[in-house]
Amino acid sequence: MFGVYRKKTFLLKKERGYEISVYDLEGNLQRKVRKEYTSINISEEHKKKFLKEIESVAGEELRKKVYFPKYWPPFRYFFTDDNGRLFVMTYEKGKNLNEYEYDIFNSNGVFVGRISLGNIQEIPLGELELGVKAKSNCLYCLREKESGYKKLVVYKMRWEK
Repeated sequence: MFGVYRKKTFLLKKERGYEISVYDLEGNLQRKVRKEYTSINISEEHKKKFLKEIESVAGEELRKKVYFPKYWPPFRYFFTDDNGRLFVMTYEKGKNLNEYEYDIFNSNGVFVGRISLGNIQEIPLGELELGVKAKSNCLYCLREKESGYKKLVVYKMRWEK
């Protein structure tokens, strides 16, 4: 998984645990961001749901070939804001239903905190709809109402020094 922000490229390497490499645009490594994390088991409920979806789309043969590791990777998604902060979505359940925990790192790669966001919506075959952006010290987050319609929630972010 990778992304570019201004003059930096972020490379998230799930196979190395929780490690994020930050490069300049010439490909020179500037720093590595590492963090201890809690391994999250892949639930039997998730496996059954995923296998059912696979079978309905591709048949039983493909379903039989699906392998699940014991744990989810350390992170699921990430984005940056216009100040170079990095928001990393984990598989840890958030404070409320359908929320997940995000780790936040400052522009120097220092861990500064966590936030629980409900911006994620599962769609068929484990794909995600991730409606979240950060800009001008605001966090813009799409959430689904009970009616099925989407609403935009805006959070003002205040950073303490």
